[in-house]
Amino acid sequence: MDVCSLGYGDYYRKMPGAYRKFIRKYMEHDRECERCYIRKYTVRGDLLYSPFRPELLLELVKLVEFTDRETPPSSLEIASCLLMGFDYPGSVRGLASHLREAGHSAEAVLVLAGKREVTDEF
Repeated sequence: MDVCSLGYGDYYRKMPGAYRKFIRKYMEHDRECERCYIRKYTVRGDLLYSPFRPELLLELVKLVEFTDRETPPSSLEIASCLLMGFDYPGSVRGLASHLREAGHSAEAVLVLAGKREVTDEF
């Protein structure tokens, strides 16, 4: 099931194909608009998860999604997906630029590998 079906429900499914295509393309084109609509007008906005260590989650995503790939994924698409499920402040473009930043912190990689204990001073 795609985002438009979740957002518009039966109304979307009953639309003619050309209208459904237009709405889907519009929502995919403007990811910030899509995120705002889904969070504000659908039940998905109430189901956001607030991560315990958001900076560590972002390091994990950067490590898994942007390392050792022939073709790097779209940082806008990954940021949009993260903002659909997790309660992060900021915009899609802001999170995407953060994800594109080069390198990983050595401390975060050690924590993710289980070689260092997570403490409050992290």
